[in-house]
Amino acid sequence: MTLNCFAYNCAYNKNGACYAGNITITGANASSSVKTHCSTFSESNGSLSNLTSNDFTTSNDITCKATHCSYNAGYTCTASSVSINASNACCDTFINN
Repeated sequence: MTLNCFAYNCAYNKNGACYAGNITITGANASSSVKTHCSTFSESNGSLSNLTSNDFTTSNDITCKATHCSYNAGYTCTASSVSINASNACCDTFINN
């Protein structure tokens, strides 16, 4: 399960890979991807000192609070691949159930 992060301005993003260790996607009442958000997103200051894990984050490391997403099973993401949007750090993989 892969996590592709296109939010290159995030402090945990290193060449498109997330090194936060785990992330949380919010949007309990979201009906579309733009109403979700990676709440772990942190604006980068240009340093990689915020990296908290030596391993990149995968979709197995996602706590999903977007309860209307087809891939949400008890707050666990079941998507085989997840993409985080570049412009607003939303979950582009979200599919309304």
